[in-house]
Amino acid sequence: MKESDILYMNYPFWVCRGRAGKGFEVYNEGATHSVRVAVIGYEGQAGLDRAKVEADKRASKLSSQNLGGEND
Repeated sequence: MKESDILYMNYPFWVCRGRAGKGFEVYNEGATHSVRVAVIGYEGQAGLDRAKVEADKRASKLSSQNLGGEND
């Protein structure tokens, strides 16, 4: 995987096409590697939009936890 494969990023989460070109995957970037945290089965723009929402939701939740906010 190359950096150019990243379709969307809301640090530390990023989105790329799923394996075998099916759907999309959301990853959490770490110090030495990224970990897949979600698989979106939808294809096309609907799938990319859903993956972006998932990355944003996770980034927001992480930010809220880091600021001492309540968990959902």
